[in-house]
Amino acid sequence: MSYYLDGDGDGFGSGEALVDCMLPEGGARAAGDCDDTDPT
Repeated sequence: MSYYLDGDGDGFGSGEALVDCMLPEGGARAAGDCDDTDPT
């Protein structure tokens, strides 16, 4: 499963896709967060 780091906890991550068997805490399945420090 691919995931992205989600620094602001809004469900959208950013950066390079990472691969793991389970979604880790602080991860998001969707990319496209333009500002991963702002949850809005």
